[in-house]
Amino acid sequence: MRKIIVDLLHYTPEFVGVNAVKKPYKNEIATVETEVKVVLPPHNHSSVAEHTVLNFNICGASRLCIQELLRHRMSELDVADMFSSATVESTRYTLNKVLKMDLDTIDIWDYFVEPLYDPKRFSSLKEYELFIMELASFNYCALENMIGQMKCNTPNDFIKYFLPEGWRVDLAFSINLRSFINFVSLRYNPKAHFEIRHLAKLMLDSIRNTYLIKFFPNI
Repeated sequence: MRKIIVDLLHYTPEFVGVNAVKKPYKNEIATVETEVKVVLPPHNHSSVAEHTVLNFNICGASRLCIQELLRHRMSELDVADMFSSATVESTRYTLNKVLKMDLDTIDIWDYFVEPLYDPKRFSSLKEYELFIMELASFNYCALENMIGQMKCNTPNDFIKYFLPEGWRVDLAFSINLRSFINFVSLRYNPKAHFEIRHLAKLMLDSIRNTYLIKFFPNI
């Protein structure tokens, strides 16, 4: 898979969350370790973690993965006060780069996400390689159709219906710590779709040198 790139742009300083812990417990000597103990089981005072927000820049994830990300957000709104915000690269304004492509020379996987080989989902490496060849052919055909529609002056809003789910996009993504803990627990999981699981890992990797990693003691 061509790399999906995740950068942690900003995160709330630790004293903000620590200050939130002090209020209900009147604990004037609270630390990050105190906050971790309060937020995680068995105490589960997770609302304290809502004061901490993480801001990510994500480049090269597929439209399918972004839909998984947003679907997770919507499905958790009523059960975990999920707070996140995503500003996604607009295909309406970026499809014009397709018209400039030379389909004879491009590497299709620079523009689409190439699924990773998973022995649990393919009976053999040969079966996977055949799948990748067919997927590449499908993506090439989609680009050819899109270029043809552009040359006919079809509006970009309609051309988007030709766009496969593997198309790479960039986005800015913000999420509070309570929601991020929930996201990681469900998406950094063998049962999750491989790409969003990979995205969750990259997001975790981006916080490993910060105090935030203390909220994930089992990872």
